[in-house]
This record gives sequence, structure tokens and C-alpha cells, in this order.
Amino acid sequence: MTLTDRARRAAEQARQADPGGFDNRFADPLAWKARARYALALAVLLGIDPADVTVRDDPVRRYGARYPVPLLHAPDGVDPGGIMAAGWWFIPETGDREAFLALGACPSCGGQVPVARIASLADLGDLLGRDLGRWDDPAAPASDRLPIEFDGDPGHRPGCPHHDTLAPERQQ
Repeated sequence: MTLTDRARRAAEQARQADPGGFDNRFADPLAWKARARYALALAVLLGIDPADVTVRDDPVRRYGARYPVPLLHAPDGVDPGGIMAAGWWFIPETGDREAFLALGACPSCGGQVPVARIASLADLGDLLGRDLGRWDDPAAPASDRLPIEFDGDPGHRPGCPHHDTLAPERQQ
């Protein structure tokens, strides 16, 4: 694939992921540069083409009340038409631009919530090897591997036992 083809595909994927955000990306140069840095860091971490990582504002999570958290998508392949296929969603780990939190379905409510810290491709591989259906079982080995951000994350649906809770170590 030529550079021209890759650039056009990257622009199309970015526009598809966040139409308004992509078209207005230069309105906030600092946010635009931060998104580019996050995309590059995730691509390097996962060993994929940076053009394949798309970033948009997370509709659920915010830094304080004002700034949306970047929501990153890394495809698990590309469909024949060259558009994003299924893949993984990530948010940056607070305070570390080179580590991310993988999002996955909460076993109680199905909401997309942080399920693992990802600082290397091996971390994602470890997540894939877990019995994800046993996260709710406190005796299950995987339950102690959930990041502290799992409990109380705004991605949980109302009524979920993890929605408005804090992990025990944060309740002080």
C-alpha cells in the first residue's frame, strides 16, 4: 500500500470514528497533538501501524468536569474494504501516557469498563487468556487482576453493583 493510500485510509478511519472531532481537530491544537501522541504510543505498544489507531472523545469519561478522556480504538484486523473491523478499545491510564486501560464488558451489567492495565502486548495477551466470565466471582483468580478503576467507572450501567462503588483500598 502506498503512502497516499495509507494516508487516505487513515483520514477515512479517523473521520468515521469521530466525524465532528476530525473535521474540527485544529480548533484545539493541544488536544489534537495529545490525541496523536496517544495514538502513536498505543500503536508502538501493540506493534501496529499508527494509522490504524483512531482516537475520539470518550462519551462517558471526563477529566474533571470539562475535558473528555481520549477513547482509542485498535482494530483486530481490517475488512476487505479497508475500513475498521472489530478490535479493542482503550483509555489512557491517568498520569501515564505510555500505559492504557483496556475496556471490556462488565460481567454484571455489560457496560464497557476498564478490565486490564496494558503496558505491553503481553499484557493484552494475558487478558485474552483469562476466564472473563468469572470476574464477578471474588474467589476467581482473575478478579484480583482487575484494575482499581473497574469499580466506580462511569461505564457501568445504573443498578450495577460496581457502578457507584469504590474499591476497598480507595474507601478511606
